[in-house]
This record gives sequence, structure tokens and C-alpha cells, in this order.
Amino acid sequence: MRARLCGKPSLSGDFIGTVPKRRTFFISPIHPPIFPLPKGCDALSPINCAAHVITAVVQLLLLNGPNLGILGRREPEIYGTDTLADIESLVRAEVAARGWEVVSVQRESEGELIEAVHARWDTVGAIVNPGALMIAGWGLRDALAAYPRPWIEVHLSNVWARESFRHESVLAPVADGVVVGLGSLGYLLAARALTALVPR
Repeated sequence: MRARLCGKPSLSGDFIGTVPKRRTFFISPIHPPIFPLPKGCDALSPINCAAHVITAVVQLLLLNGPNLGILGRREPEIYGTDTLADIESLVRAEVAARGWEVVSVQRESEGELIEAVHARWDTVGAIVNPGALMIAGWGLRDALAAYPRPWIEVHLSNVWARESFRHESVLAPVADGVVVGLGSLGYLLAARALTALVPR
């Protein structure tokens, strides 16, 4: 996403500029810049920076829960032979046309996944495979319920064709959509759906 800063100095002396998708950048003579300034742009002369084009990085969160770091080796007859790196590449290729980057997080503990959600509210959307946390990941559910962007729950296997304890997800009611049983293709379809759900 490329956007031109527009606005005027605030009473504090900060230059306030806005770009699409509710992102606001501050160039301040008092506070250090929160992003790398373009060549020739001086934080002490914020007015002169208004003419510079700022490139804002738009990121999609790819969140994977317990045991998904060993995809490709873990019960391939159920989960397939694609690795997590393969899935990351698939998602990156799908969203590249929108100029999005992918930030991929895989953690074994629910607490670390919750922290990852909290730290990535600035992402444009999320694809979430909670793994077995779909069964009782109430803390992760609450974190995702508060997440301000659209997100889609994904499962590689058809959970309803498996053990009965996998038949209900506590996360699904707060998701924008759920893709189940299509293997790695499910991630690609979720990415494609998010590119349609997120306004240009």
C-alpha cells in the first residue's frame, strides 16, 4: 500500500498524516519517528515531509497452534505431507497481488498465541489454525473475539469425520468463517477470502 501523507501540524508540533485503512503516522520534532523516514525527510521539519510518499507495510497474520510446527512428519495420512513452510509460501503467493506480507506465528502454548494476537492488532486480517485448542481454548477465543480485523479458522483435516471430541470448536462462533478438511488448500482459500473481505 502506498499513500501520501496529508494533514497539518497539531498544537503539540507533531505533523499528523493519515493513510487508508485507519492508519495514522506521526512525524514529530519532539518524539522519534515510528517508521524509517524517507531520504531527505527531516523529523525536525515535519512540514517538508508531507510531500514524501510513505510506504506502509500491510501484514496478514498466519497463526498456527500446538503440533502444527511438525507438519509433514505428523500423521501425514491425516494432515498431509506439506510442511508449515510450504503453507506459508502458499499463503504469501496468494496475497502478494494485494501487496500484503505474511507474518507467521506458530506456538505450542495458548498463552503465547494469545500474546501474538494482542501484538498483531495492526494486521489486516488473520488465518488461524488453533489445532486442538479449538476444543477448549477459551483464552484464545476471547483474544480473537477482541481482534479488530476479519479472521478465518482453518483445519487441515475434516474434524467431523474424526473423534467426537473434535466436533465442536469454541473459536468458530467468533470467526468470520471456517474452512475444514481441505488440507493445505484450506489456507489458500482462507487467504483468498480475506483478500475479498478486506476493503481495498
